[in-house]
Amino acid sequence: MVLCRLAPIACVLSPGERSTHPDGRGTHSMPWLDAVTELPIPAWERGCEQISHVLDRHHIAIVGPHLLSRQALPHLTIDTNLGDGQPHSIFDVWFHWRD
Repeated sequence: MVLCRLAPIACVLSPGERSTHPDGRGTHSMPWLDAVTELPIPAWERGCEQISHVLDRHHIAIVGPHLLSRQALPHLTIDTNLGDGQPHSIFDVWFHWRD
């Protein structure tokens, strides 16, 4: 689960996904657009339901890969470790991270 610090939205990452940057860097802890999935995750249905209820109580919407994979505004510059450069995706805009 990844929470946006700018808006009341979150996305769910597939369990066990490893993110890898095109230049070869990688980590198990950084979110990556390719790991974003829809709920429920097979074999995690109960946990997904619990997470959904908690987020609903806090008015946080879960967004999926269909929306997050859309291209952001052209020529937008984002200071982020996520994504692989321009053009940026909506995922990069909402979940940018510079570590």
